[in-house]
Amino acid sequence: MKLGIRPDYVTIHPDKMQEWVRLYDLFRVEVRPDNDCIWSDGVNESYCTEFYYKGVEIGNIVNPQGTCLDVGFGLERLEQFVSPVIESTNHDKIRFVLECLVNENVQPGSQKQGYILRRLIRKLIVEGGTWSHPMFEIERERFVKQQQRYVQLLKKHGNQSKEWWWDTHGIDITCL
Repeated sequence: MKLGIRPDYVTIHPDKMQEWVRLYDLFRVEVRPDNDCIWSDGVNESYCTEFYYKGVEIGNIVNPQGTCLDVGFGLERLEQFVSPVIESTNHDKIRFVLECLVNENVQPGSQKQGYILRRLIRKLIVEGGTWSHPMFEIERERFVKQQQRYVQLLKKHGNQSKEWWWDTHGIDITCL
């Protein structure tokens, strides 16, 4: 997905500055040392690089076990960035992200970007928004069928967790 933005600066832990600064020289991005550039999930810990735009952290790169990279540019961060640009409703923000995903040929699905696309469409449906794209009507019909199925199964399985509903029936009750 291309948003046409460029970080104002990146931060790197001083212990990795000499090794990593060359990665950003090519793009002429200001690099700032930051002792807090350490990521942890409570078990693993690693150095990270953080990207900032207008004072907001828009993403990071982590090498949690030395064998892979984890890149974080989540929807919440994207929304923090997009919010000042789109001076409008939450529905407009959602439609903006939907258009970005569609422009990257993402299709609604149950995994990765497809799941994000489907969740955003459902969020728009639940909030009463609209989107003039054929995917919207297809997903709305799918969502209505899921709601009907949920109502039928609720009496028998009402005490089940949201994970059970998803794993057993493919019903995401957080969107109902």
